[in-house]
Amino acid sequence: MKTLVLSDLLSQRSSFGQMTFVLVVVDIIMLISMQSPEAALAGVAVMVPYLMCYSMAMGDEMSGWERLRLTLPTGRSVVVQSRYASVILIAIVTCVFAFILNMLLVAIIGAIPQLSGWLGGMAFTGEKVVGMLASSALAFAMCLLFCSFTLPAMFRFGITRATRFIPVLAVVAMLVVFAVLSEDAGIIASLDAVSPFMVAVVAILVSFAVCAASIVIASRMFDKREF
Repeated sequence: MKTLVLSDLLSQRSSFGQMTFVLVVVDIIMLISMQSPEAALAGVAVMVPYLMCYSMAMGDEMSGWERLRLTLPTGRSVVVQSRYASVILIAIVTCVFAFILNMLLVAIIGAIPQLSGWLGGMAFTGEKVVGMLASSALAFAMCLLFCSFTLPAMFRFGITRATRFIPVLAVVAMLVVFAVLSEDAGIIASLDAVSPFMVAVVAILVSFAVCAASIVIASRMFDKREF
């Protein structure tokens, strides 16, 4: 599995520099426009791993690796597990990098009187650091959930066919979440009363549970795929 993970990462080495540049630019724009390092961090930390996941799937299809790996002597479950491991590794690195980047940006803004006066909500405080830590953890959990729902379809049908209905599933999921939150405002009030770290820990545990189930489903779907 280690070899397959390295293969995934090496296949995307040309995209890492571009993604890093996009992450920095988008992060700065979101941070200044929203004046919230937590929101900016979460936005880029979810965006980059998901884009990389799609990029790896597209690369598999274009290079023929998607069909070649069906002939590998290793079990197909190992191929599935390696792709999930690659996504998790990229998500962790992205969250850590985005957290460090936002810490530096907030520190720079706080050190310049003109900027700190213009961006009043960007003061470098312990509360901001805690918020960014919780935000990065929640972003990791959300990215893991996104990939857990989309990777099984990619393994079963390929990226071209999977993209026909993955956006529909995403929209339906968002509508369900919005409907639940709009019908019961007590959920939001109860979350405000809970420690952000507790929310982050619960979100990560749930995302790992969903990811484990997704790996099992993806492995079974991939076993049924023919050449």
